[in-house]
Amino acid sequence: MMKRCEKMIRNLETQEAGKRLETLYGNDERTTATQRKRYETLIRRHSETFGERGETVLVSAPGRTEIGGNHTDHNH
Repeated sequence: MMKRCEKMIRNLETQEAGKRLETLYGNDERTTATQRKRYETLIRRHSETFGERGETVLVSAPGRTEIGGNHTDHNH
């Protein structure tokens, strides 16, 4: 049985995931490859920290996000 995190990482290579990454980051192949790697690292670290229990979901929020009272600009 494949680990949930490995399945999520494999799903990053699908055409659907590619389209979503292009919507978020543009259609430059280097940029989307960098973002795929970033998401892969995030998924692996999450799995290492919290294990395979429960559901893991990747979500994107445009612009600024409120984290513990501090505004963080994720779009530079």
